[in-house]
Formats: sequence, C-alpha cells, structure tokens
Amino acid sequence: MAALLCLTSPIPRGITLALSGLTKFAPLALGPLFATYGATEGGHHGFLRRYAKVVVPFGIAFAVTVLVVSFQALQDPGLSTFWHRTLGEQGGRDSPFSIWGQDHSLGWLQAVVKASVVGIAVLVAFRPRRRDHVTVAALGAAVLIGMELTVDHWFYLYIPWFLPFLLVAMLASGVVALGDREEDLVDPASEPVVADLDQSAHQPDVLVRGVEAHRHLRPEGL
Repeated sequence: MAALLCLTSPIPRGITLALSGLTKFAPLALGPLFATYGATEGGHHGFLRRYAKVVVPFGIAFAVTVLVVSFQALQDPGLSTFWHRTLGEQGGRDSPFSIWGQDHSLGWLQAVVKASVVGIAVLVAFRPRRRDHVTVAALGAAVLIGMELTVDHWFYLYIPWFLPFLLVAMLASGVVALGDREEDLVDPASEPVVADLDQSAHQPDVLVRGVEAHRHLRPEGL
C-alpha cells in the first residue's frame, strides 16, 4: 500500500516496494506492475525511452534499498545462510493446508497455476495501457491472490496481503452504471441511485389523504 501511495514517483515507489518485499516476499510479485507505471501510455514511438525513463530509476532505487537493508545479513551470517533461512526455507516447506499439500498428484496443476500467475504478473506490466491508482490496486489484488493460490500453505493471515488493494479497487470508484446512464454514489448533489417513482408520495397532504383512505384497514380496538 505504501508503494500505491507514492505511485506517481518511480524512486519512492521502488524504495517502498523493496522494503515491502524484504518484509514479506509476496509483494515482490508486484514488481513488474509497479516498475512500469507511467510508461504504458503512448504509442510505439519512443517506446524504449519511455520505459527506460521509468523503469531505470525504479530499478536503481529498488536495488540500492535491498543492498542497504541486507548488507549486514550478507556479511554475517553470509549469503548462503541468508538464502537458506529465507527463500530456501519458504520454497521447500510442505504443508497440508492447501489442496497441493493434501493431494500431491495435483503437482501438474500447481505448475500450470504458477505459470499462469507469472504470465499475469508480466502482462499487467504492459496492459492495460491507461491506468490510475484504482486500476493498479485491482491488478495488484489479482496478482497477489493468484500468487497465494500457488503456495502450499493457505492461511487466513495471508488475507491482509491483498485485502487493502481489493478494498481500494472496490470502494474508490463512486460511479455505477445504471442502464444507459451513470450515477455518482459519492456526490450528494447527484440524482439518487434508486429512482423515486412517486415524487408526490412524500408530500404532507398526500400522506394525510393516504392515511384517511386506509383508515378502515386498521384492526378493531385500535
């Protein structure tokens, strides 16, 4: 979410995503999505220059942040131990809390899901071309949910990884389509979403006449 807040600036975006990825590895799947923000709009003219202008500062900020934060761990206990206790441990862990851990014959399907998620993570780096914070939040939620489906350990504590992005994508937009028109849910001056079919029903004299007309329907004794 920190990277989403500074989405328009490549350097802060790279720093915050690196810090998030070093805290939990899951945000690293969002690297392609956040690396190319601001470079996708435009035609084929100046394609390489446009992407280099965004991706290079993002990549430098990301790499420098990783080196600074990991410097002590790389010195002592060293790269081998660091790798074994982090990525190696996570990659080789087995768990019964997923369909992959309960039925090892589904390994082929897990491989297909992994390949699909990698493809989606790369695809969102280039499509859609026009995007804003809400679009990036929706794409980020999709990538994280897909990534979580590939791991052997499914746990409810992993929900906070994608929930903030999902909430932004679902709640940030205040416009809904109703037939051939749109209604603004945020602007109080706009027309109500549920149309008032009988505008006169709320007038005092109409209400009084309605009560008088239905007086005979009251139960006896009231």
